[in-house]
Amino acid sequence: MGGERQVTFYVAGAPIPQGSVTAHAARRKDGSHYGVVHYAVGSKLHAWRREVSKGARAAWGDDMTYHPVTLALVFYKARPLAHYQGLAFDVRPRYADDVPDGAPDLDKLVRAVMDALTEVVYFDDAQVVEIGATKRYVPNREFRPGVEVSIIALP
Repeated sequence: MGGERQVTFYVAGAPIPQGSVTAHAARRKDGSHYGVVHYAVGSKLHAWRREVSKGARAAWGDDMTYHPVTLALVFYKARPLAHYQGLAFDVRPRYADDVPDGAPDLDKLVRAVMDALTEVVYFDDAQVVEIGATKRYVPNREFRPGVEVSIIALP
């Protein structure tokens, strides 16, 4: 790769945070032990990461990079119904600039996406040298919740 490489893609679906992790040892039938890791959100998190990986593979291709990477992530959350007015469900002007300042935590949303991009875009998320991330409400009822992902592999 000679210069920088950049892609942007959108993954529709409610973003799932990658929260707390618990681990414990389990015993096999032969008496040996192995580690088991459980994520707080479980199967929803795995399905979300699978969708992000699928979107990344379609946009990025199969050529993982060894180069440093920057990420820009915009997470879109569904608006509360109180934000809409009328039969056309227009956003009420007083709510137009509102941002979702509650759960889920932005850093946990970022963690889920970064892990989903590992071994699809880059080999190790330690290659990510810069992250820009925001949470927004969808601009209107037709816009689906999800995440817009922009990736730049630096030269």
